[in-house]
Amino acid sequence: MSKICVVISQPPTPDPEALEMILALATFDHDVSVIFTAAGIGWLYKNQQARKASGKAPDKVLAAFPIYDCDKLYYRAADIQITDDLTSIAEAADDQRIQQLIRTADHCLSF
Repeated sequence: MSKICVVISQPPTPDPEALEMILALATFDHDVSVIFTAAGIGWLYKNQQARKASGKAPDKVLAAFPIYDCDKLYYRAADIQITDDLTSIAEAADDQRIQQLIRTADHCLSF
């Protein structure tokens, strides 16, 4: 089992491919940590609509993460001030914690 850290700094797109890839990694028993930074925090907002017809809303995809034992989701605390609109699936992390997650990963992917 590999330790994989995924850093998402890009805003939500019409296809939640990064989130779906994370679910696929978790399906195959990889230990996945996910860090949302900068515009990537946009994936964590509640009550989002799909960005294309017959697409998937990001918060609906994120709701499936616990089913796949993918529960190491963080957002960079310095990148956001008001967290009331964020899903509760991710927790705040300071820069030291984020550096530790990246440093201890076998592989790190960035979107």
